[in-house]
Amino acid sequence: CFFAYFASGTFTCNATNSTKTPLNGTEVNQASCWSTSNHEFTAPVAGIYQINWGFSVGVDGDSASYFASRIYKNGSQIDSYHRNYNPPTQGGNQYGGHDCAILLSFTANETFYVIPQPSTTLTIKVERGTYMSGFLIG
Repeated sequence: CFFAYFASGTFTCNATNSTKTPLNGTEVNQASCWSTSNHEFTAPVAGIYQINWGFSVGVDGDSASYFASRIYKNGSQIDSYHRNYNPPTQGGNQYGGHDCAILLSFTANETFYVIPQPSTTLTIKVERGTYMSGFLIG
């Protein structure tokens, strides 16, 4: 199991983003299955895994209408998760978000990562709300 989060740095993304979210901190990282430098999960053993991920977004001037997660297994895109995105309209320090989960079968050493692609440029916030976690089910 692992829990990786955006611990430091800056990251903005838009509809043409091709960069993995720099999840550069870990709370839990059994078998070193999360790489804080490559920003991806590597299955330590074969099995079914639940993978969860989310993004905290600063909404200053945000006009995004959707937030897509492009999901990759072994370096190839296998799917996209699109979510309507309605940023808060209140003033001040407001945040939006996007959370997803999937169950996938992995053989040992297969990899997984997510590339975020919102409809407009968004700033991803440094916090534990920008994360990926996963665990072996069986």
